[in-house]
Amino acid sequence: MTPRITPSDAALLVAGERWYGFLQQRFEEAGRMPKYHRMLGETYGRFVVHAEHGDRDATAYLDWMRAEAQHFSSHPDFPGARTTR
Repeated sequence: MTPRITPSDAALLVAGERWYGFLQQRFEEAGRMPKYHRMLGETYGRFVVHAEHGDRDATAYLDWMRAEAQHFSSHPDFPGARTTR
């Protein structure tokens, strides 16, 4: 059975894809392979499954990606909001 994706689930999936792509590129640039790529891939895979089924647990996986991305917050492609001082 194919899950019915709501607009809010679709928005969550778009956000997850953006964070995943950003992290994947940064990990490659930093040479953080293969351990981090495996962790990122597993996290993203679980995120997608939960998000496609409307399971709010998806946000925990998205939060992990966002937290990992903070290591690269100074990168010009950082997808999160920046605070200016």
